[in-house]
Parts: sequence; C-alpha cells; structure tokens
Amino acid sequence: MIFIKLICVSFFVLFTYSNLCAYTYSIENKFKINLDFKEEIRYEYWDTFDTGATGKDEYYSFSSSKMRFGIGVNTAKIDTYFQLHWSQLFNIPDKAQFGAGALYYKFNHSQNAGAFAISQLWINIKPTENIKLKLGRFFYSSGGEVGNPRDPSIKWIKKNSCFWKIN
Repeated sequence: MIFIKLICVSFFVLFTYSNLCAYTYSIENKFKINLDFKEEIRYEYWDTFDTGATGKDEYYSFSSSKMRFGIGVNTAKIDTYFQLHWSQLFNIPDKAQFGAGALYYKFNHSQNAGAFAISQLWINIKPTENIKLKLGRFFYSSGGEVGNPRDPSIKWIKKNSCFWKIN
C-alpha cells in the first residue's frame, strides 16, 4: 500500500494488482497467432480530517478494473493485431467532496461505470526487409518504434528519453 499526504488534510491509499497472460501458436513457420490478456485491478481509499459538516462524504473507497484482450497474426509479409479494452469503475461515491471519486462520479453520473473501446487495430505491411508500413490505431511510443540506431548520439538520446522513464 502507498500512503500519500495531500495538503496535510487528507490521505489516499492506492493498491494495484496486475495480471498478464499470453499464448503464441505457430503453424509450420508460415504464420503465428498471438493471444494476450491483461487485467489491472485497482483499489483506492480517500480520507480527510473534515468533520463532515458539509453533508458530503469525508472518506470513501472505490475500485476499478481495466482488461485488455488482444489477438494478432504474424506472417513473413504482414502483421495484424486487434486489442479490445474494457474499463469498469465500481462503487464510485455519489457524495464525495474531493479526490478522484468525485471527478469520476461528476463525469459518469453513475456509481458503476464501464465502457468498451478498441485500444489497437493495425496492419503492418513489410514488402522488403528495410521498408515497413504500419496503418491503423496503435500505441505511440515517441521514438521507441525505431530499432537499434547505429549512430552513438542517437542511441544515447533513445536510451535517455522521457518515454522510457514513464513507461
């Protein structure tokens, strides 16, 4: 558990659990089928030293779940991938006066909000070894897509970029 003081009047506890499963099936080295599943479960507890005179919750907790299921096919000339994302919030407080729970309820108008989305849906065309064309919706990694650069100064920039520090 992580305890963080917020402006000396409230505190917040965050617990996150993550699960990842992946499976690859290859058929005679002609193509591969990749399946993956990832789930992150998160619990938050918020408290303040307010006496509750405002009639709002001075402490509350809620949880969330984020699941991703992906399927991909890889061949010598084409790679494809599809990833579906489900986010669910549970027990969002309807009378919170501060914190993430108050914001989640304000914008969802529900104590149990959830939604599907397509995280990734792309095709990578590889006509030659040096030419690749990736089309669709995919995660952007700000320079992380490039392989191993030959120039030492570019290699240093890639190694020390902000992208790698926050992911």
